[in-house]
Amino acid sequence: MLSMNHILPETETITNERAEMAAQLRKYADSITAFSFLQGAAFCFALGNGGELLKGVEECPFIVFLLLLFAAGGYLFGVFLCHKGEDELVGAPDTRDALGRWNGRVRFARMVLVVLSASLSIAAMIAKTKMSPLSCPVTHSSPDIR
Repeated sequence: MLSMNHILPETETITNERAEMAAQLRKYADSITAFSFLQGAAFCFALGNGGELLKGVEECPFIVFLLLLFAAGGYLFGVFLCHKGEDELVGAPDTRDALGRWNGRVRFARMVLVVLSASLSIAAMIAKTKMSPLSCPVTHSSPDIR
């Protein structure tokens, strides 16, 4: 049972309801991670094909850069909350045994995949637009005063 591989306060036991909710939170964390990675891959693919997305990114890469960072932060926060909820329901993984160590590695890998996806999207944006993501060209013209 899960209680052998998780550290819980001695007064608490893992009920079926807690174990099911913890399993659901693991699925949520996996889904968030997968969505983040697929969204990053789709962004890179669409950017590579050019078209309207590339034109939009070239107009103001700073906004796209901020949106990518905001999305990655939201995904990381969601995965973190899933991990925290799982710990509250069934206890933190016991790192003294192999199952607990692998649980920690999987949690770390989820976070790395989200960061990697955002990093690759930003790198693709910089490479494709050949611009700094921190620049935003002014689109309005000012009168020429001589």
